[in-house]
Amino acid sequence: MADMSARGRFVWYDLMTTDPQQAEAFYTKAVGWSTEAWQGGPMPYHMWKADGKTMGGVMQLPANAGAPPHWLA
Repeated sequence: MADMSARGRFVWYDLMTTDPQQAEAFYTKAVGWSTEAWQGGPMPYHMWKADGKTMGGVMQLPANAGAPPHWLA
C-alpha cells in the first residue's frame, strides 16, 4: 500500500484576493468547490471544501499588502 502521509506535500491552500465573493463564485462553478465560513479570526475567512473535506481558504487581500491577488501553499 502506498504511504498516505501528508509529509512533504502541501496540505492547505489560501487565496488572497481583492474580491473573495467573486472568487468563491468562480471556483464553485469551475471546479465544484464549496466554502464554509470560519469565525475564528479578526477578518472574514472562508474555507475551501472539496469532497466534504477542507483544503484551504479564501480571504480579502489587504489594500496595503503591496502584492497582487495570489495563492499561497
